[in-house]
Amino acid sequence: MNRFMRILLGAAIAGFVCAGALVVVWLTSRPGTEALRPPEGFPDLRFPEFTMTDQDGRPFTRRDLEGQVTIVGFMFSHCPLACPGMMVQLGKHYAALKDENVRFLTISLDPARDTPARLKEWGTEYRADGQRWRLLTGEEGLSRKILRQNLKMLAEDDEARKIGLPDGSTMNNIIHPPHLFLIGPEGQVLGFFNYQQPEEMAELQSRARRAARARP
Repeated sequence: MNRFMRILLGAAIAGFVCAGALVVVWLTSRPGTEALRPPEGFPDLRFPEFTMTDQDGRPFTRRDLEGQVTIVGFMFSHCPLACPGMMVQLGKHYAALKDENVRFLTISLDPARDTPARLKEWGTEYRADGQRWRLLTGEEGLSRKILRQNLKMLAEDDEARKIGLPDGSTMNNIIHPPHLFLIGPEGQVLGFFNYQQPEEMAELQSRARRAARARP
């Protein structure tokens, strides 16, 4: 290879390297990309494999989270304390993000009472449509296990506080986090946000919108 050809080859290689570097910079710096990653220093929290049933009796698994941006809350329908406020906040985000590709999940912590029929009735109160917003129930202890083991949050019976039920009986209150979780398209937790803090609810909505627009 003569000197002239070596110069041309070197220039071509340099050009490819520069072009590749520019593509990497563009992909990592374009607006919204950071919304698909947890904040720096945030723990690596992910949903495990699971199977539950929604309010229409359809199965829902971890695969249904994949490729989606989802806002998730853990609650139970007979809760008179935090859960109504959490459902109201979910409803507000559901309405505000109606034009974005964001899904919503309410996962019951009381599957013995929260049957699909009960969840259907409860969801109707908040206009959950069964498509963008689904309510899930499953095996006893499954949702609490996900909270404790995978999301590192507290979930347990509060035997000191009883909740009255429509049939006149009572149940233990369930201690659970007052947070809504933002889940990325690979099942990873992008952040969690306290429903009682307006600034955190605003940040959740903003992050969800940016994540949905940055979704592959």
